[in-house]
Amino acid sequence: MEEIKNPGPVSDNTRKKILYGLLFVAVLPFLLVIWAERTDWIISLLVIEISYPGYILASCGILLMLAGIHNLLFFGKGLPMNAFPPEQYVKKGIYSVMKHPELIFPDQTEDLPD
Repeated sequence: MEEIKNPGPVSDNTRKKILYGLLFVAVLPFLLVIWAERTDWIISLLVIEISYPGYILASCGILLMLAGIHNLLFFGKGLPMNAFPPEQYVKKGIYSVMKHPELIFPDQTEDLPD
């Protein structure tokens, strides 16, 4: 059986990246849920049921986002986070087709007339 080697202590920079990421994937959503529960008596929104076209569009958006994250990790050697941007500018993969795959809708509507 092969022995698993200890990679050593976690660097301070890695620790900062993990904490920054947790802030946006755990802490902020938790606070938004609490805020929504406490203000539901003030704000009432019409709930629209998502149809099959909505699922298809959402799936396409998720795939574009995942492709962008993959390209940033492997080609840019970094994360899609403002505080810790990729080391290298990425022009490969999905970024060869569009600048910001995570913002496909705003990117495509910039050229529309007012």
